[in-house]
Amino acid sequence: MPAGASVQRSYTKGDLSESIVGLDMHLDGVSLRRYSKDDYRMFNIFINKLGRIMGKKTVVGKERILETAARLFIKQGYKAVSIRDIARACHVTNAALYYYFPSKEALFWEVIHHHLLQLAEVLDQARQNAAPHPKAQLQAMLTAYTEWVLKKRASFFALRRDIGEIAKGQDEASPRPFLRLATIVIEPFEKVLQQAQASELVIAPPHEATLSNILLAMLHGALHSQKDNSDPRAMAEETAAWVVEVFWRGVARPSDGRGETP
Repeated sequence: MPAGASVQRSYTKGDLSESIVGLDMHLDGVSLRRYSKDDYRMFNIFINKLGRIMGKKTVVGKERILETAARLFIKQGYKAVSIRDIARACHVTNAALYYYFPSKEALFWEVIHHHLLQLAEVLDQARQNAAPHPKAQLQAMLTAYTEWVLKKRASFFALRRDIGEIAKGQDEASPRPFLRLATIVIEPFEKVLQQAQASELVIAPPHEATLSNILLAMLHGALHSQKDNSDPRAMAEETAAWVVEVFWRGVARPSDGRGETP
């Protein structure tokens, strides 16, 4: 063979599988913290090329990882699910997940964030489709919110359970990620109610209370004892209409000196 000539080696699927497993083992655990995001990007490209050679796509997007992680968290619980479990369900390496999420807890909070963003889009669409009066907008939004909660009741409470478990291990002084994320859903209601206050349709709440929190607390109180979930849409419409009516009667500004409300 001439000097300097390269030797071409033929790799089998078995060789490539061993390479992937070896890389995954090397990246797993504490050693991952030594690598930068650029390192993960290069590993991701490398694994993707190996996957194409093997005849299957091994790298998935962030959206699919979130959907898979949510399914596992809901079914098994946060503590029972590991990064390796999620990676295996997505058919990727641990490194591919760490490219997007630095830890399992970060992935969990991103799952919550993803769910709440979807709900916020539903609320915005309901507001746009409603009549312009704040009361009509609140009823449309609360109906959409209630139907979403009822349809996803099992997964909603499963994730709330895990939020409680994570909070138990945190110091009282540490920030609460869920409270920050919850504003994604609370803000659409608060904007409508602030417009109602600006138009002098409702009275301002006392001290630092917010009308949106009072409204949602009333709704969840009304839903707490309801067990029949056979028709989520009908229940949502009935419950939301009752809650908004009672709420509005309580906060509406009197139209005249006799205390009558609009």
